[in-house]
Amino acid sequence: MTTTASAMKDKVQAVPLSGWAASIILTVAGLAAWIYQLVAGMSVTGYSQQVVWGLYIAAFFTAAAAGAGLLFLVGLSEFVPLAGLTRRKPLLMMSIASFVAAAFLILMDIGHPTQAWRLITAFRLNVPMTWDFWFLVIAGVVALVYLLSAGESSRLMGALGIVASLALVTVEGILLASNASHPMWGGLTIVGFLVGALLAGLALAMLVLPKDEALKLSNAMAWVLGISLGLVLAEVLAGAVNANLHTIGMEEEVLSGLGSPFFWFQVVAGLLLPLALLKYSSANWKVAAVASLALLGVLAEKSWILISEQAHSWVGLPHGSYFPSWVEFLAVIGACALGVLVFQLLLTLIKPETA
Repeated sequence: MTTTASAMKDKVQAVPLSGWAASIILTVAGLAAWIYQLVAGMSVTGYSQQVVWGLYIAAFFTAAAAGAGLLFLVGLSEFVPLAGLTRRKPLLMMSIASFVAAAFLILMDIGHPTQAWRLITAFRLNVPMTWDFWFLVIAGVVALVYLLSAGESSRLMGALGIVASLALVTVEGILLASNASHPMWGGLTIVGFLVGALLAGLALAMLVLPKDEALKLSNAMAWVLGISLGLVLAEVLAGAVNANLHTIGMEEEVLSGLGSPFFWFQVVAGLLLPLALLKYSSANWKVAAVASLALLGVLAEKSWILISEQAHSWVGLPHGSYFPSWVEFLAVIGACALGVLVFQLLLTLIKPETA
């Protein structure tokens, strides 16, 4: 009797009708915003000649990082017992859903879907964006194969998951670090991307897993939040006292200029507040709040890193200006809702008892 009750408790809950309705409505709204952008042109976004990467790419980096982080954690659990990570299938489902959302965000950013075909068929292997695309595909395929074979433990799939996730996140860090015209995108950017992926992966795991299992990830979440805070202080505040005038100009841009709303949101709401909740709060909503704030913090970090560096003039262009338009906000929400919808579909197609 006890075994039966425990098995029933371990089942993944069916998706309620309200969950389906919300994800479908928001996905349709995001698609409508994207269609409006395709018809009206990129002028309906906040982009300019100077700032060409904004919320879309920041959200893409966040979604890809979250999917890669989850894939890494699941793969690592094949070799090291990780508290709270006893269920692989739901985590792999969310990893796949994150990769789907990331792919949709790329489609929105490139301006027109036909550009995706050129990216796929060009095979310009000397371009980091091409590597980024193919590693996203590879990570998604590995996660899908891992999901379909996750009935039993597989160290081979775990190793492939670890390699694919690290490769994807590293290539995305190199995509920025290799741009010599933006000095702030340096080697520390790659480290930040890796830590951000782990943070986003833990956050998604806490949202997907039952509360008792999610709470077991609290210590790991606190450590990664602390490391991320240390990296931010090293990257920004240390540069603020650098004697290099260009660096000082950039730090002013981050701390009090164009990127400051996103920077301060990350520090206060995305790092300090989750740390405080983990230490002092015992509320039932603590897990969901910590995970959600951590994810939004990663998105804010990607935003200020992209926006602040582009806004500052390094090649004689005028000082840039950017803030996401309502079209971008709605489209990004739609992409996230699409990811949730994919997750719900996977939960429905795969029996909860086997998840």
